[in-house]
This record gives sequence, C-alpha cells and structure tokens, in this order.
Amino acid sequence: MNLFLTRACDQGCAFCYARDWLGSAPEDELGLEALWPALEHYAALVRLAGPPVPGDPLAASAGTVNLLGGEPTAHPDFGDLVRRLRSLGLGVNLFTSGANPEVVRSVASDLWFVTINGRFAQRAPSLGVELARVCAHLPLRPGDDVAALLEVVAAAGLRSAVLAFAAPAGGAAGPFFTPDDVQAMAALAAAAQAAADRLGITIGWDCAPPRCVLPDGPGRCVPVPVLEADGMVSVCGGAYVLADRRRPLLGFDSLDALHGWAQGIYRELAARPSPFAACRDCPERDQGCYGMCLGFREAP
Repeated sequence: MNLFLTRACDQGCAFCYARDWLGSAPEDELGLEALWPALEHYAALVRLAGPPVPGDPLAASAGTVNLLGGEPTAHPDFGDLVRRLRSLGLGVNLFTSGANPEVVRSVASDLWFVTINGRFAQRAPSLGVELARVCAHLPLRPGDDVAALLEVVAAAGLRSAVLAFAAPAGGAAGPFFTPDDVQAMAALAAAAQAAADRLGITIGWDCAPPRCVLPDGPGRCVPVPVLEADGMVSVCGGAYVLADRRRPLLGFDSLDALHGWAQGIYRELAARPSPFAACRDCPERDQGCYGMCLGFREAP
C-alpha cells in the first residue's frame, strides 16, 4: 500500500507531475489522528488474509507500506509513524529526495528499502541506510543526459536505478514525453542501458513505459491502494483524477475487498480515452499496454 503522508515538498523538481495536487493540501493535514486507526485496521486485514497468493502482485505487496508525498520526511511525526508501522508488523519503504538525512538516519534500521530521487542521488550516503538497500529513481525528460545522471548515481555508491519517462499531467511544466515520441524514448532507453552496463548499474523501468518503446517493459501498472493522512483511500493515479471516489479505509472488511475495489477503480481509469493520439488505435491497447502510466493521464 502507498501512503501519501504529506503533500509538503520544497524541492521544486521541474519534472513534478503532481504540482497542482501538492499545492491543494489542507492547512490542518499534519495531524495523524485519522491515520492511526486506519493503519491498525490495515495491519489487521493483512493478518487475516494469510499468505499471499502466488502470482498476485497486489497480495505480494500487502503488508508493506510505501511512504510517499510530497516529502514524507518533512512530516513532524515521520519517525513516530515509521516506528508505529513496524510495531504493527508492517514493512516500511521510503521514497525521498534525501532532503532531511538526519530524519532518515533516526529510523534507518526500521526501513526495509529506500528509493531516492535520482536527481539527488549524491545525498544517499548521508541517509544512514546500507547502500544495498537504496535505489535511485530517475524521471527522464526530453533532452536529459541520462548517462550523466547515471554517473551521479554510480558515484554515490548506488548500484540500482529505476527510470521513467516523465509525462504530462496537471500542474506539471514541460517538456515531457508522450507516446508520440517513440523514437526519442527508444534512443534514450538505449543510451540508458549502455551507460548502466558501463557503470555496473542494474536498471529497471517504472510508470508503464509503452510497449512500442520497451517490448519487455512493464506495460501495465498495478492498482496499488493509496492511503492519505486523513484515512481515506484511493488508487495510484486515481489520487490525482478521481478524488471524489475516495473511501475510508476503515470501510473495508478484508484485503480482498480493498484490492477488488482498487482494481475496479483502475479499470475505470483504463476505460478513459487515451489522451495520446499514438495509442488510440494501437493493437496493444488494453492487451499489454495502456500507453504510459495511468498516474500521468491528463485530468478530465
């Protein structure tokens, strides 16, 4: 499960696709009173569900909470939250810009894994987490020198990176990729692989790159449930364009019910007409590819 702990962020990344959503935070969002019972309920659902079903990506990730934002370490109760999650038997993965290394160091032993914004990969050694448990995430825009970016990742001592093609969504500033840029994306992907091989870095791809660019890439996203600090749940992507479909996490009586609801919302998102002209008549459409991640789709 993803947890958007806060919408606060002061990094101002040019590729941020959720700038409008980050700017719409209520003034009182820092309180976690509504979150504690939701987390306890989620932990209970995980315990009741038993062992995950082989091959089910949602079930396999159950019991792990991915802390996102904004910048999750900017939350004043971040440390308490991590320790609370661990006391509930839940695993904790952190997605961070590395802007507050002292906060990460205070809970380093309680974190399973850390994903750092690759633009700030040089901050990774200061986090106090073994570098084998740290991965860089690199959203790429047209004109980016991916080899230079991966050199920064390697210089920080990291040996894995997840790349993504930054695509347009509400509040974001261009330039961005779309599936109309197949040749440019393919060239960038080839340059990334060549640099990774040279630097000894293992790379993967996030945000469902188009199959016409990466035939073996992850053509579909997984409808991960998304919890916010007010105890309401949505799905990845739906948090930005389907805010009116959120539900209280406490309203689900089983993990299957939660995942089934998330998959239904995901199908609703997938049924929307593609904003990308190149995808509308593609034979891969709805077969193994949605033409870039649903989370980047333009708001209606």
